[in-house]
Amino acid sequence: MSKVRQIDYKTPRRMRSLNGKRVVQTNGRETRYQFEGTLVEGEADASTAIGDFRKDWLKSAFPIPWNDDPELVEDLYPQ
Repeated sequence: MSKVRQIDYKTPRRMRSLNGKRVVQTNGRETRYQFEGTLVEGEADASTAIGDFRKDWLKSAFPIPWNDDPELVEDLYPQ
């Protein structure tokens, strides 16, 4: 059985959507299904513009919509 990769939403960082259309800077606050963050790059739409803060970014769907690959996302507080 393969391991399921868990995305860390508690570390402030920039998360890139898998389709590459949006980059959200997270602040480390999350609930079971959502996380908080600001849209910093990518495509705006009727509900969100660049610079808008939202508390309702969805964590998961099918496929998982966010990528936390260290080569693609920027850790805001590297160790």
